[in-house]
Amino acid sequence: MATLGVLGQALVDLIYSVNSDQIAALGLTVNSHQLIDTSKSSRIQNDLLSFPHAVVSGGSALNSLVAYALLGGKAGAFFRTGCDRFADLFKHELSLINARFVVKTDEVLPTGHSLILSDPAQGRAMATCLGAADIFRRNEVPTDFFTNHEALLLEGYMLAISGSEFLDCFRDANQSGKRTICTLSAPWIVNSQREKVLQALAFSSVVIANEEEASALTESTNPVENVKIIAGLLAKEREDPLVVITAGANGSYVGSSNVVEHVPAAPTTVKDLTGAGDAFAGAFLFSFLHGKTPIFAAREATLLASAVISQIGARATPEIIRGKA
Repeated sequence: MATLGVLGQALVDLIYSVNSDQIAALGLTVNSHQLIDTSKSSRIQNDLLSFPHAVVSGGSALNSLVAYALLGGKAGAFFRTGCDRFADLFKHELSLINARFVVKTDEVLPTGHSLILSDPAQGRAMATCLGAADIFRRNEVPTDFFTNHEALLLEGYMLAISGSEFLDCFRDANQSGKRTICTLSAPWIVNSQREKVLQALAFSSVVIANEEEASALTESTNPVENVKIIAGLLAKEREDPLVVITAGANGSYVGSSNVVEHVPAAPTTVKDLTGAGDAFAGAFLFSFLHGKTPIFAAREATLLASAVISQIGARATPEIIRGKA
């Protein structure tokens, strides 16, 4: 059974229901995502004290890992947290997941968290304080974390953190013959961290992105063309580079520099788009790393993603997995 290691950010999501005027009053913009420091995060949270909200463990990589593990895959991840109530919540929720986690506690920085302000009619604004997740030190990761996994997933949001030691780990995993998978996570990652993105792609054998992220990288809006362009940026020593571009209601595009195939979307009733791409990535990697063809894997991933967006919440659940089966 293929084992998947994950390098990602430990984040806790604080989800508020507000309107667009209230979002603007806080200095945020609907349908945007920005990084903020601890002081701005504290100010926004204080301004929202009277608003009911949900607090749940989050992070793109963890959402993908949950899907992978619920489907029966063996996985593990390395995260950094602070020493606070958010860390306690994050670690508790990790304990409910059948995977191996290595968590480094930072005694100074807070646990990373995202403030998600949602206006059902207009969209949402996200503001993330990385805190302890803004640091990656290779010497904090046990050596056997890398040797025990046959594939390594690098969450695209990691490309925005300080330093580049995580890229050294990713490069070494690729050069040792492991499957190395990179997600692009968000267009702003591509636009603001282009040099790191290109480095990560050069160490990747598989890339998973949505159409906006792909277009930000290639400056093309043609998904077939984008698959071919991005495939040309992947690890040159690999004979089988693979690119997957998700396109929402238009399905997904899967292929390489030579051949690109289209997988239609599955019909569903959309309630919450949050986490669709994360669930897709986890389900795709489960099938693909267990010997299924990329097209089969994309079809399975499409079914799980469509089930996730038919509920409120960003993560696959055992009930969703049973329903899919």
